[in-house]
Amino acid sequence: MLILSALSRRGAMEQIEIDTAEDITLFTDEERVSVRKVDAVFEQTCPLRGERRQFTLFNGSHCHQRAERRFGPKTKHRVNLQILDGTPRRRRELALGWLIGSGILGILSFLLIYRQFFSGQPASPLLASLIAVSLSLFLIGLMLALYLSRTRIRYYSRFGRVPLLELIGNRPSADALADFLRRLSHQVRLSRHNHPRSETDALSFELRDLRRLRDEGVISDGDYEQAKQRIFAHPAYRA
Repeated sequence: MLILSALSRRGAMEQIEIDTAEDITLFTDEERVSVRKVDAVFEQTCPLRGERRQFTLFNGSHCHQRAERRFGPKTKHRVNLQILDGTPRRRRELALGWLIGSGILGILSFLLIYRQFFSGQPASPLLASLIAVSLSLFLIGLMLALYLSRTRIRYYSRFGRVPLLELIGNRPSADALADFLRRLSHQVRLSRHNHPRSETDALSFELRDLRRLRDEGVISDGDYEQAKQRIFAHPAYRA
């Protein structure tokens, strides 16, 4: 259990408890950033996928992401908002397994319907039952495919283009998500305004923070190396 001290709006010190027993990446990173003020907390859940995400904006310059998955490990990590690109990218992920399965059932249903009504052969009660079952399964599979297909919203690092924050589209609602995205993007811009850096310093700062995230297991060695090459190739870094 990790206990962090935070300053409430009334000026009193409050304690925030974070359960770290089963997490891969602990909130206590090597910089040990203390929580002085919690700016916003945003939660998303996807019951069918067994997924839950929580985002905490704090100190005006950091975001803590916690992710829980039914069939995967719990993870936590902290991102310094100064290294984020304030414009998120949306990516649609299709539930291909369900789509393919429902497509196969749809073709099967069409073939059975043709055999029952258009082949000139006598109608079969058994075939009629099979048609009803296959059509039902086709519709159920199609609805599940549409429901499980999801939009992922990712925030990338500013120069290295590494995905660092990921949100689930339209959860808990489209309006609530849009409000949080506006607040997060505004916080990114405000953080850079309050901590001005030259472009060269910003590149070096991002590289250091990406190295921390790699060491904590948040990003892979491959993502870090690609980001490092992009940063090294930046004109301001080479100058």
